[in-house]
Amino acid sequence: MKKKISIVLSLILALSLILSACGQAENTDTDDSKDGTDEITTDEDAETPVDEDEIKKISILTSQGSYFENQHGPMSEKMKELYGYEIEWQVLPDDQYYVLVKSKVATGEVPDIIEYNTPSNNIELNAHEKVVPLDDEPWVDRLVNPDLLADPDDGKIYAQPRESGTFFGGVYYNKSVLEELGVSTEQPETMDELVERMHEVKDKSNGEITPLYMSNAPAEGWTTQIFMTLGYSVYNYPNDGEIYEQLLNNELTFPEAPGFVEVLTQFKSFFEEGLVNEDHLSADYDSAQEAIGSGSAAMVFHGEWFPSLVNERYPETELGSWVIPYNDNLIMGTGAYVRGMFVMKDGDQVETTLDFLDKWSQPEIQNIFYETRPGFSAFNDVDGGEVDPSVTNLVENYLETGKYTYQINDPMGVASSIWPELWKLYADVLASDREPIDILEEWQVIYEDYMKQMEQPGF
Repeated sequence: MKKKISIVLSLILALSLILSACGQAENTDTDDSKDGTDEITTDEDAETPVDEDEIKKISILTSQGSYFENQHGPMSEKMKELYGYEIEWQVLPDDQYYVLVKSKVATGEVPDIIEYNTPSNNIELNAHEKVVPLDDEPWVDRLVNPDLLADPDDGKIYAQPRESGTFFGGVYYNKSVLEELGVSTEQPETMDELVERMHEVKDKSNGEITPLYMSNAPAEGWTTQIFMTLGYSVYNYPNDGEIYEQLLNNELTFPEAPGFVEVLTQFKSFFEEGLVNEDHLSADYDSAQEAIGSGSAAMVFHGEWFPSLVNERYPETELGSWVIPYNDNLIMGTGAYVRGMFVMKDGDQVETTLDFLDKWSQPEIQNIFYETRPGFSAFNDVDGGEVDPSVTNLVENYLETGKYTYQINDPMGVASSIWPELWKLYADVLASDREPIDILEEWQVIYEDYMKQMEQPGF
């Protein structure tokens, strides 16, 4: 509990400082804005291209949902221009990422860097044995929220983070769509009220606007799971931590766990009541952005990354946000993790890769990302840009006021390797006549077998 409080206090302070600085983005010519960069490069250096003979190649493995060409492309070009690093991005489909990463780590056939969530996926990478600890790297002193990165077992930092906090989960909606239809944009107080808003959208638009957009294509399991991943925790708040402890100790099963059947049943009812796009089983992440941005759909369940992507494609679209009132609890589900770059011990050039990470962390590289995708940078000298108001709403009204709880994936991180199996079952409940209880019973068998293999106490 003390660790959770420490992490959250650090995150709240970090986000508060970043939000207060959003309006200062224009003051980039002051001396303060250059802190931390003068020792790395100068204007003269930046104008002098690196000789092709001095180019160093770095391989980075990442997933499709975490690679953003509009940001990572220009960042890569700047790394080559300033520091002579040429990046080979190995981008894998999201639905294959978990299995392929696990295989590469086991065989030792790894790239220089693997991107994954930290600390929640540390165990999956066997970080204590396979990953280089980064606590003594020069960029660590510039971290906004280092406590969040501490490995739960040994307290070490095993990855360079992309952001200082992530996954502010909720309903993100197209404001103009709701306003033009005369549907309230106030926070729904109950789940029934949220569902009623969806029916209003459908009825008042004569079925022309999809109330809730879902992308449940096979490769998009990570989007399918959002409603449940947040819901189990919020539904049971403030007793969610106790329930997860019982599940981890084999004192409780998933079918028996309070609220799990109810959350899955609610999820299925959105589809049964005709509130979701008919092509949801083939719809992908890009189509969700298009649907919300264009106004052909009104709402989506997602995290703070979604508004930035919509705004890139539809800069005139204004989004709003609500927390999802599971069990009529007005609590935000969030994540105790960030996306991170892990340096693999089995890589061919560890020292070179560590130098790459130091250069990658510098403001002249990181600022490129946040110029077009505003957010909460991991580093205190990087300008995170002007955060979308829909995200600010959730941070200020829920995170900073303590009205939050962690998604199931964090307290039960030991099961991170098999979560994709559960996500596939979520889609199965939509594509078949199977009931939520059947899905949870099948999952319980998978979970027990895995925990026995991991030699977890109680199994």
